[in-house]
Amino acid sequence: MTMFMRFVQFKIKSNFFRYFKDFFQQEVIPPLKATPGCHFVGLIQGTHQPEECVFLTLWQSFASAEAFEKSQSFSAVIEKARPYLAESAEWKVQLGRDMRLEYRPTPEEPVFKQLSVTEGVKAPEEKPGPAERIHVRIVAARIQRGKMAEFRRLYRRVILTSLKKTPGCRFAFLTENLQEDEEILSITIWDSLADARNYESSGQFGALVRRVQHTFAGLYRWKMALEKDHPMEIVTTADLTVSHYNLVTGQRFS
Repeated sequence: MTMFMRFVQFKIKSNFFRYFKDFFQQEVIPPLKATPGCHFVGLIQGTHQPEECVFLTLWQSFASAEAFEKSQSFSAVIEKARPYLAESAEWKVQLGRDMRLEYRPTPEEPVFKQLSVTEGVKAPEEKPGPAERIHVRIVAARIQRGKMAEFRRLYRRVILTSLKKTPGCRFAFLTENLQEDEEILSITIWDSLADARNYESSGQFGALVRRVQHTFAGLYRWKMALEKDHPMEIVTTADLTVSHYNLVTGQRFS
């Protein structure tokens, strides 16, 4: 599967989301529709943290995605979006003109990721339904060096095979970060949040993780071993994380 994904993660100011949704539909989708090589654009919003959003685009090639990112259209969209972005929890300390210390909030800068879609599958029969109900589940993990080929093979033969038979799962993608060799995102698209929750609570997700966890980064495997012998929760930079989002608006171009 030759596709590339742009993944822009950011936070919106409290109570500004409905305005940002209008902005996205009017200012973001039209220029992408006119951009060669863009297959899909979507805006997803955090299920439990509504201020957290992701701007997703799917591209025919890395070159077409990179050309848009370097274009004036992309720069203009980013600048127009800044008034909607939340301010960071960090504060900038500087000296004012009267030589007094000033504390000013800094903007919450978007996080850009360039992803290669290396594996993928869709349900045998794509069900029609309102886009607003579509749920997006993102699993992030780090793979140990030298194990990526094995992880891809297991993802294709075990995880995709299982997801294809899972009720409510429309699509599944394995994406790999082009900027950080060991990071992967498994992105699944569901008919509803309930379908995704049923998949998690059934034990199916846990069983699939156990099938591939030997390929995860050493820090994560060390954590799992430690937690097995000690009744405590340990957080590391290599943790497997699961995030839930709702598709708010989007358009497929081809």
